[in-house]
Amino acid sequence: MHDKLTGRFQRVEVNDHFLDEMSGLQAWFIGFMAADGCVKDETFFSISQSGERGLGLILEIKKMLNYNGKTYTNLNGHSIQICSKPIVQKLKEFNIVPRKSLIYEFPEQFVHNDLLDYFMRGYIDGDGSVGYYHTGTTNVLCLSFVGTEKFILRFHEITDHAFRPRKIKSATNLYEARYYGERAIKFGRWLWGRSGVPSYYKEEKFREVEQSQRPKYVVYDEIRGRVFDLIQGGCKPMDAARRLGIPFQSVYRWIKTGRLIQPQG
Repeated sequence: MHDKLTGRFQRVEVNDHFLDEMSGLQAWFIGFMAADGCVKDETFFSISQSGERGLGLILEIKKMLNYNGKTYTNLNGHSIQICSKPIVQKLKEFNIVPRKSLIYEFPEQFVHNDLLDYFMRGYIDGDGSVGYYHTGTTNVLCLSFVGTEKFILRFHEITDHAFRPRKIKSATNLYEARYYGERAIKFGRWLWGRSGVPSYYKEEKFREVEQSQRPKYVVYDEIRGRVFDLIQGGCKPMDAARRLGIPFQSVYRWIKTGRLIQPQG
């Protein structure tokens, strides 16, 4: 806490031992700090969020750390500044250091670790995006996040949820991971599949989209069955797509990947 008379920061009690033991909650916090936290020096770190939901998340983190210091508010922005050398030293072990934005590397402690989903959940809660992507005929779920080249490519190597890394041309050393449609649904279910950590609005948004799009995938099973019947009856893939009013690219993709479904019964 900043003392206006002395110009110095006065220490406010915090759980210095929060990161001594590792569970889903600690993994989430490390991921969140990796994406959206700021380590100032060997002692101080800060967290900033905007809006009412961001303030709610900051209050959750204060409770998590047993921290009763001041929450600073400027217009729509909210922040906390915490003094804890032990926590800062632990964050450093996970590559979270001052000015990490363009140098951050994936922490090897979470590779093939059961807490990987919690770490990535914290990372995406901190700086990910969940929303709709308009394809021209419909809206599909889009889930994405940004990181350094080494971070994104390392996650690409270890994850079971495939994506195509994309270099952001307008930025230095930044790449994006992006999931669409069914892949986004599967990734989101893995990401937000377990409890025990703060539930942020991005999870709420994902659940809303997941519910609204779930029937689509059930219907697609039926459509693949109808495409199977048409092609078995001698219809060309392009004609089958036209007759059913679906993108012809989907039909060719189903054929190529062996995902056409033979109707049961």
